[in-house]
Order: sequence, then C-alpha cells, then structure tokens
Amino acid sequence: VQSAITGKDLLEEVMRVADGVLYQDPATSQIVAKLIRQDYTVASLPIFDESCITSLSNFQKTTWENTFNQCRVTFKDRNNNYDDSGPLTQDFANINFQNRVKSTEINVPGCPLATTASVLASRQLSLLNVPLYKCDLKVNRKAQNLRPGSVFVLNWKPFNITNMVMRVTKIDFGELTSNEIKI
Repeated sequence: VQSAITGKDLLEEVMRVADGVLYQDPATSQIVAKLIRQDYTVASLPIFDESCITSLSNFQKTTWENTFNQCRVTFKDRNNNYDDSGPLTQDFANINFQNRVKSTEINVPGCPLATTASVLASRQLSLLNVPLYKCDLKVNRKAQNLRPGSVFVLNWKPFNITNMVMRVTKIDFGELTSNEIKI
C-alpha cells in the first residue's frame, strides 16, 4: 500500500486479484471472503424454477464482440529489481472468431513473480473470453441461504432454459415480512 486508503478498499483490491467477493453474512454479521471457483458439482446445487421464482427480468447475454481475447497482467517483478513486467495470455480461438485482438490489462501490485502473474492472467482471461448470461430474479424464501458468490441452477420454461448454472452477484433479502428475495 503506497497511499492512504481505507481497509475496505484494500480488501476489495485483494478480492479483485484473488477473484472473490466480500460480504457481510446476514446470519452472523461477520465479514466473509468468498473465492469464486468452480468448486461445486451441478447435481448438488439448489434449483430455482417457476415453483419459486416470482419474476425473471433483464435476461441478457453478452455477445462475442464484448469478450476479450488477450489479457496482460502488470506487476513488480521480484526477479528483475521490481521493475514493471507484464505476461500476456491469449485465446487464439476467440482472436480467430473476432478477426481482431481485443485486449485488457489488470494491475496486480501484490504479485512478485511472473509464474503467479501468468496464472492470474489466464484466470482473468477465462472470465472475459466467453459470453455470459445475467438476469434479475425475484424468488421466495427458498433462496434464503444464498450469498454473493453462491451458485445455483436456473430452469425457466418460458425461455426454454434448463440446467443453466448461475452465480449470485448481488442479493437483497428484502423485509422480514416479505416473502421475496431479489437476486
């Protein structure tokens, strides 16, 4: 840390690099750091469908044009007198599909090694090189155990969606007297 920042801002920066989310657990009031990983089996995930979803809106898919196919991570290389360095990761299939290079760059000040920076570049690109779906859901209290970063399966017959794995980015538990949770 080279300048005055809040503890929250520092933790959010750490979670950005680690690919995670911070949230306050409503049941315990503790601050939780949840890493975003593929550490689940689809068969064990909760299923949300017409029986518990009261509203599905803003259903969108990003397009291939909005994806990135190259990622550079800048960091201070310990093995090179802490000079700036930047390994590059590319997705050649995406480059061929788009007929262009669309690049993004992330700064990772806490990373001292090229091997670690390469892993971070690959992980970041894997998040940005495919189109993703997003939507807003209103569900009943079946979703009360979900938290930011939680994963669930979406089945929605009106859109012909079956077994789509989704991840919670934001959640609003509503009021205690309400039977509605917004995801």
